[in-house]
Amino acid sequence: MTRQEKIEFNLEKMIYKELCALPDNKKLLFIDLLGKVRIYFINSLADNSDAYKVTLNNVLKRLQDNEYIVINKAPFSNHVTISKGLHFDKWSQSMNSDKNNTQVNIGNITAYNVQVGNENSLITNISLQELVQKVAESKDQKAKSLIKELLENSTVGSIIGAGVSALLNILTTKT
Repeated sequence: MTRQEKIEFNLEKMIYKELCALPDNKKLLFIDLLGKVRIYFINSLADNSDAYKVTLNNVLKRLQDNEYIVINKAPFSNHVTISKGLHFDKWSQSMNSDKNNTQVNIGNITAYNVQVGNENSLITNISLQELVQKVAESKDQKAKSLIKELLENSTVGSIIGAGVSALLNILTTKT
């Protein structure tokens, strides 16, 4: 992808995000978009010329030709707005396709608590008994005292019940 193609693609993403952020009954003001594009050219590309206008017009024309957007000019006014076009949903699919269809084959994995991917979370569940056993086996005296203090707490004792004494026994026998 050439530098120009990357710039145009980034402008497409910018327009797409701006349109997606608007309620369905609102339109994007061209003057607002023009300001954001100018800032993008100055900050990201260190280009303070008027080249952004030509590039933006090329992108807008292509998007309008594909019917992804509709450019409206109010009669007897300089107000230009941009709204979602007939094929906006098709454009939306193409803009999001790289996020949804990425597949990576990393072979066979045999492990516990493996996390692969972006923007996901890893949930680890261990029992209280496992926690107490692991802490008891460690040499961390502070962790042992904190677990012991937790288990001796009356609220924790009332929740766990008779199991507290067994857990305290694990903690004290491994010390």
